[in-house]
Amino acid sequence: MSLTVNHRIKSPIEEIVPISRQLGYAEAFNLLRGERELPSNLLLDRILARPGYQNREEWKRLANRYPIWWTRDLVVYPESDGVFRKGKDVVDSYKDRARRTWLFSLSSMPQEALDRKSIGLLVCPEEIKTYKDRVVVEAGQKNVIILENFLQKNGWGMVDKETGIPLSLGFGQDALYPERYLRRTEGVGVRPIVRSLNNDSRLIINASETPDMRFGVGFVDRGEQHQYKTETVATGIMERFRRFISELGGF
Repeated sequence: MSLTVNHRIKSPIEEIVPISRQLGYAEAFNLLRGERELPSNLLLDRILARPGYQNREEWKRLANRYPIWWTRDLVVYPESDGVFRKGKDVVDSYKDRARRTWLFSLSSMPQEALDRKSIGLLVCPEEIKTYKDRVVVEAGQKNVIILENFLQKNGWGMVDKETGIPLSLGFGQDALYPERYLRRTEGVGVRPIVRSLNNDSRLIINASETPDMRFGVGFVDRGEQHQYKTETVATGIMERFRRFISELGGF
């Protein structure tokens, strides 16, 4: 299905352009790499928390077709009241529907996060490697943010304005809506964040869905002054992207 500029979700300097297909998280992440990538949780949060959101016709159209969207970010957390252990990958407590284990690589773990209570991580992955029995998430430590006072069960918390994640203490005074609801599992989580476009769910940070669920996908189109990469992006990656879009019939 072709989409025109009127279907794009607009923020002050960026646009989120949907592709007309639902994908699992690893598929979506690995498709949209290079100049275009999945939107961050913070970007979607800033759009969803605007007071004028309810009247935006483009959101209503997209919500009717794809009510839930992937962000590029994952939340990694130990079991409720647990800690990250030294010398161990973080392994999600549950396998996905393909019976694969999802894990966050030990090499990506900040040492400051180990053996501390009420700690979670916000991760912007650099690599997602898929094998028959497991999926490995890797990120440089500059792309891993330690979340202190991380919620230990589903519930409301004050939003951290730097990440858009609800925490249990003292943040979010400058946010338009100061609270968000975190949805997590009781076990260990290596979970990408999904956000709902439905009005009743727009303040929920959902870090509980299995990553092979199929949700809406869009990429950030920043224009010439807001591209993440330069023309040195590997041509093979972009050619694969162009072939994929061509098969869908374009935007």
